[in-house]
Amino acid sequence: MDHTQWNEAWTRYREFNYVKLTDIYNRTGIDELSRKAKILDLGCGSGEFIKILKERGFTSVEGWEPQQDLVKQSGFDCIRQGNCLSIPEPPPQYDAVVILGVLHHLSSFDEVTEALKNVKRLLKPGGRFYSVEPRNTLARTVMTRLMFAIPMALLPARVKIDRFLVAEEEVELNRWLAYEFKMTKRAESVGLVSVRKSADWKSSYQIFENRVH
Repeated sequence: MDHTQWNEAWTRYREFNYVKLTDIYNRTGIDELSRKAKILDLGCGSGEFIKILKERGFTSVEGWEPQQDLVKQSGFDCIRQGNCLSIPEPPPQYDAVVILGVLHHLSSFDEVTEALKNVKRLLKPGGRFYSVEPRNTLARTVMTRLMFAIPMALLPARVKIDRFLVAEEEVELNRWLAYEFKMTKRAESVGLVSVRKSADWKSSYQIFENRVH
């Protein structure tokens, strides 16, 4: 994937991304956490979700983002360059780790497994992992085909960015959708126990708890 085009797209449509992430905030249950909880947003982009957390009163929020240009765009001192596959030793400990639409960008299920192991290492005992990723549904298939069948000029602005991003990540997304159903079982195999799950026509919203073996 051309990360330059991807980053430019997110920057151009940041207002739509903010609306989308606000909906994710409302769905995930993060609002139940103490406002003093130490939270890490892994793959935080230019910090839109961190901005939402801060607006909701959370006082100890950090973000790691692999793309240096997005780190610079964020304007937040709490965001640094980093990713879910490489964490410092000893790992810092968090009350909550958030990964929103990042796991499906990894190149294999082995990398997904490594990321889940790292999440466990980053969490305090009893800490929570909040995950939002695409899911494979008939509705997603139908809507995607319809989105590409309609001329770009006729699409609303928000749908245009969705179409662009789906086209950019087609290989990654299709790979993820072939094994996304294994994610919960794999997370539980490393000690992240699913405690809540919901879904809509295109995404799964899950909360896992770090249980000590």
